[in-house]
Amino acid sequence: MPLLTETSRFVAEIANVAQNPFQPFVGSAAFGHKGGMHGQGQGKDQKSYQHINPEVVGNRSKIIISDKAGRANIKLKAKELGVPLESSDIDEVLAEIKAKEAQGYQFDVAIASAELLILKRKAGYRPPFELLYRRGISEKKKNGNPKDESTVRVVTNNHKRKTTYQVGLSKDGMLDSLDKALRRALALQFGKIIRSLKLTDYKVRPVNDVARKGTRSFVRVLISFTSNKRTWTTIGFSVDVVEASCQALLDGFEYAILTSQ
Repeated sequence: MPLLTETSRFVAEIANVAQNPFQPFVGSAAFGHKGGMHGQGQGKDQKSYQHINPEVVGNRSKIIISDKAGRANIKLKAKELGVPLESSDIDEVLAEIKAKEAQGYQFDVAIASAELLILKRKAGYRPPFELLYRRGISEKKKNGNPKDESTVRVVTNNHKRKTTYQVGLSKDGMLDSLDKALRRALALQFGKIIRSLKLTDYKVRPVNDVARKGTRSFVRVLISFTSNKRTWTTIGFSVDVVEASCQALLDGFEYAILTSQ
């Protein structure tokens, strides 16, 4: 029985299909707790709102952060991440989550971006890198192939702050060229982490009335990553699909660096 969840993942991999996160017992969301009342119950007694002990089938409980979350959800997630939070910090993180979700973010499907909001509250936190500048050029000549070029200026925050300019070229779109440029910049300090990082999924969803807004519609971008058998998803939100994609990429890279240290 403890191997049931791992077996389900193995079968999904062999069959080359994505595992259904909502599968009973073995799905990654089978023991998810999203509402504030559920989070509070989990904090007091882990048997609350769970039909069985998830470890019996090789699964685990998951605290989900969203606009439905309460203070208990933030507190439990912070404890899981090893980040001690004061009461005021919990209130501020919760307020930020709710404000961003009201704009159009959706953290329950991009848990890594939600966790970053908590990790940034850790004492002594310094961003491992900062994107100071980016530029993108997209070219398409008649009867020619598309060409995209991204230029970035990135500061890495080690003991000696170093600024680097890097260029990414691609025939496969602006996101690919931006990804290449950022990877080249970050590999100068975080080479092993960046080389192991793979992008496994990319989704773009409009979040308002496209028929009325047209190309001015806001979009939500979700990017999934994998590294050393770990997987996570980040989110970006903007009226500009490239900007939303950039936000999700940056969150994905920062999450990889912070959680590998």
